[in-house]
Amino acid sequence: MLAANTSVFGYCRRRNGRYHPYLPATPQSPPPTLPPTPAPTSAPNLPPANPSPPPPCEIFRRTTSAPPLHPCGIAECNICSNGFAGDVPRTIELFVTGRICLFGEHSDWAGGYRRFNSEVVPGCALVCGTDQGLYARARRLLGEGSRRLLYRSFDGSSIQLDLDDEMALRETAQSPSTFAYIAGCVLELGKHFRVGGAEIVNFKSDLPIKKGLSSSAAICVLIVRALNQLYDLKLTVHGEMDIAYRGEINTPSRCGRLDQCVAFGRRVTKMIFDSDLLSTESVRAASTIYMVVVDLCAKKDTKEILKCLNEAYPFPRGDSDRALHALLGEINQRVCQDAQQILAEEKDGRVAAEKLGEAMTKAQERWDEIAVPLCPHELTAPSLHRLLTHPSLKKHVTGGKGVGSQGDGSAQLVCRSEADQEEVVKIVKSLSMEPLKLTIPEQKAVRTAIVPIAGACPGIWPASKCLGPWLFPVRSRGLVKPAIAWLCEEMSAAGIEKILLVVNHTTEVEMTKLFKQREEVSVLNGVGMHMEDYDEVLLSIGKKIAFVRQDKPSSIRDALLLCEREVAGEPFLLAWGDHFSRSTSPENRSVVAQLLESFNGRPLAAMHCVDKDSLHQTGVYSCKEPPSPLPPPLGPSVPGVAKAKALWPLARLAEKPTREFAEEHLVTPVLPEGLFLTSFGQYILTPSIFRALRSSKAGHFTQALDQLRQSEGMFGVLIEGMRWDLGAWPADRMMRNLLRSAASRQPADRELTRHVAQVAVPFCLARFTEGEGKISGALTLMRDFRFLFDEVVLRGPGPLSVVRLPDQERGPAKVVDMEPEVLFPSHLPGMVVVRPDVSLEMGLDLILCLSTQYVTLKAPQGRAG
Repeated sequence: MLAANTSVFGYCRRRNGRYHPYLPATPQSPPPTLPPTPAPTSAPNLPPANPSPPPPCEIFRRTTSAPPLHPCGIAECNICSNGFAGDVPRTIELFVTGRICLFGEHSDWAGGYRRFNSEVVPGCALVCGTDQGLYARARRLLGEGSRRLLYRSFDGSSIQLDLDDEMALRETAQSPSTFAYIAGCVLELGKHFRVGGAEIVNFKSDLPIKKGLSSSAAICVLIVRALNQLYDLKLTVHGEMDIAYRGEINTPSRCGRLDQCVAFGRRVTKMIFDSDLLSTESVRAASTIYMVVVDLCAKKDTKEILKCLNEAYPFPRGDSDRALHALLGEINQRVCQDAQQILAEEKDGRVAAEKLGEAMTKAQERWDEIAVPLCPHELTAPSLHRLLTHPSLKKHVTGGKGVGSQGDGSAQLVCRSEADQEEVVKIVKSLSMEPLKLTIPEQKAVRTAIVPIAGACPGIWPASKCLGPWLFPVRSRGLVKPAIAWLCEEMSAAGIEKILLVVNHTTEVEMTKLFKQREEVSVLNGVGMHMEDYDEVLLSIGKKIAFVRQDKPSSIRDALLLCEREVAGEPFLLAWGDHFSRSTSPENRSVVAQLLESFNGRPLAAMHCVDKDSLHQTGVYSCKEPPSPLPPPLGPSVPGVAKAKALWPLARLAEKPTREFAEEHLVTPVLPEGLFLTSFGQYILTPSIFRALRSSKAGHFTQALDQLRQSEGMFGVLIEGMRWDLGAWPADRMMRNLLRSAASRQPADRELTRHVAQVAVPFCLARFTEGEGKISGALTLMRDFRFLFDEVVLRGPGPLSVVRLPDQERGPAKVVDMEPEVLFPSHLPGMVVVRPDVSLEMGLDLILCLSTQYVTLKAPQGRAG
């Protein structure tokens, strides 16, 4: 350990690629402090805005950019970082948006009446976070401030609350000031948790106040989220929303649950209101939508509007009331569903804007027809309709409607493009109204991945006591990487933003060392330059990795349920950590990329084909309506055909069925006889899977998938690639299934195109490039799997030949043995053992399938090995 206030060592790279220590010229910078703030006006005894910084943490940093090593040995540990090294409080940054209701206003309170009338249809709304919001920094207060909450506003005002003085908190909560929301949330949070002191500085706000954008709800969520993160309360987003909602109703304000959706950020969220129950679903925008929210600068009485409309509930008194029930019920459900489909599926931004604007215009027309007669003095809204029908806006907008409670408050307009959005802003200003830009950003369909690596792996016990299968070494291009590194690399390259590793204590330490700690200098000095650089790759992947602890290896069900909070209501990728897969796609698209490109919003399973002898090892699927034409690898790759459309609607799922059951119930038409669709070990699942996993009927993961298939529908996508279950198969069995899968993946007498031959057989020798020749069906798999063997056997028109694969160190491919010894072991039917005269680098005999079914290859003319 270094003494406080002393410099720390770092490392710089010399020209020869090695590292050496140096002493920085400047001392370690102290922890960041909050910006200066004017003296508080309402609390004279507040501590200074910038207290003198405490001594720096006694942490040894290998480099100035490396994450700190905490006393527990794990980087970025929440528990340690909250109070270790002299109790230096950490500072967190927060941003909470406002919200706009795209569709479904008033349905939140209407759905609440199901408590009294079960015939009322649940409410439904599509809401979106605004571009504007509240920016804040927060930190824990220690020592004398451990029972105080200090809040500083961007306008210079501030307040100090005593967390132990409940009477004073209630008095503040009932006041008309903005600080009432803070006191209300502290009161509500105190009912469930005992939190310590905190300083929260709202240093910036570009969110308009009292414009129907839920600025009060934003303050409530900001307070709850800050204390949740500072004290690791483990509240989900829904938990934050609930406490913020109850905190706000402790004040004179009377908000609805709709307002608290600011907790979800800028994304579009579908909210369902069923009595007192609230459920949410993330809606992915497939294209960017440009909008303008307009403050009409007119007057309306929201309380009067709510009073008039609530008179129709809970039981309708006549036809007009029944029409309002339908408008806020089943009609609203259909409108929200249609709008959700437009946002999620239309990838052309202009087309999406056209359809969304048209839907808003129709929604406004229905509102004017049904709701306005119930409160004509407030809902006639002349200013709103003057804006919506203004001639100068026609060529720039596709439609629009009122916002919130309707009336002459605010409006929203859908613009044709970003340039049109700018023009609309200018026109609105010329009408003496106030515009606010709103952009619904295009979102990645899947941003989070879950990889369980906390299991016991009994299939390779007792080796798994000291080495998990996710650390199985895989060699390629001169680097030997653990299998988990290959998987995380693929995920990162495919656009996954957060990788959740479900770990136990041992695997957390292993993954921390692999992805979050820079390698020792003495180790890096002993490896090549390209290996040194790979350490930076691992660290960059580590920034996307978070750990979820599962201390006892129980089940996949429990591992997934632990991740529900982190998934935050979005679709996610699930991949088994003890599997290793490699792509055989001619376009070199990874397995993860193939799966992500095919996702259409419904649950999706990666699949491959195996024969009936392997059915007892995996989940098996059946499809009664296969896609036509058949996608690769069963069919040819057709240029211009979208791969995302090659989906197989799954009709039945079964876990490790018997051969007899599979032949009776799980046969898929168009597949060659004896082949079945089975799990590839990767999935894209919707949040509904958590509900299925909690169901008592879901005894196994595949049963939960089947429940999901029955409720939402489920598709499969055929993967161009191979996979190995590193945690279950013995070595000879793994090789045997590898080669059998090779034969099934490439049916007999199938002619490979010139392009595939060039990609899959880069080591094809000159003596096989004249005309057509016969080669083993396993050949096309050998290119990327040198961790199993460094030599392969080619069977051409002549005798067997052993070919050494190309390598960066050994050079190009070449024939190393023309007459190897061939044995036919009785315990491996259909297999042979080839023993060449030359020694293999892996020190193992090479096993190769010599089935009578061969692949016919038309090799490119003039191609040399």
